Amino acid sequence: MAALALQVCQELLANGTLTLSPVKVWLCLGCDHMTGEVDHACRACTTGAGTRPALRQLLVHDRPEGRPVLEQADFHATRASMPAHLCTSHTTPHSGCC
Repeated sequence: MAALALQVCQELLANGTLTLSPVKVWLCLGCDHMTGEVDHACRACTTGAGTRPALRQLLVHDRPEGRPVLEQADFHATRASMPAHLCTSHTTPHSGCC
């Protein structure tokens, strides 16, 4: 699985569909988990410590606006249920972290 993921990432980086870009994210002050691009409480811990902004280099996959970040063809697992939370995430102009 890791080899397939690496191959897919390398191909997308080579053709420019996937880029390594600085993205403003929010990090939990208690456990340092990334909580996302929008400031909200950490779901990984229960400290309630708050968040702080940070700039992180992330893989960014641009797709046309309104298209899902991931589609069924992006999944290579058999007999696995589709991760609905990923398939219903839509891109905004110049974003779409994967």
